[in-house]
Amino acid sequence: MGGTLRRCRARVPRPCRPRAPEAVHSARVYFAHNRIRMRYARFRARGLKIGSGTMESGCKQIGLQRLKIAGARWSEAGACKVAKARAAFLSGDWPQLGAPSFPLPQAA
Repeated sequence: MGGTLRRCRARVPRPCRPRAPEAVHSARVYFAHNRIRMRYARFRARGLKIGSGTMESGCKQIGLQRLKIAGARWSEAGACKVAKARAAFLSGDWPQLGAPSFPLPQAA
């Protein structure tokens, strides 16, 4: 158990601990198995994004704005193909996918 988890556990009043042993055990197991993914200070220091806002914004950019344009009619399969192509283009991965070298039209 890491130092932070030990400090948090020490702050929990003793009478509270026996009330939910399964929940405490479950939380301890979760933190023990996932602590390598929860090194937030290190991730921030490296300039990595740790929140969900960037992902949510990306989903909105890739999906909703493009698929909800006026007059658009999409099948599920067509929407998936367009979303994958748009994600590759916006992330800069388009050339590595062997995509055509001509420029794609941009939506207004």
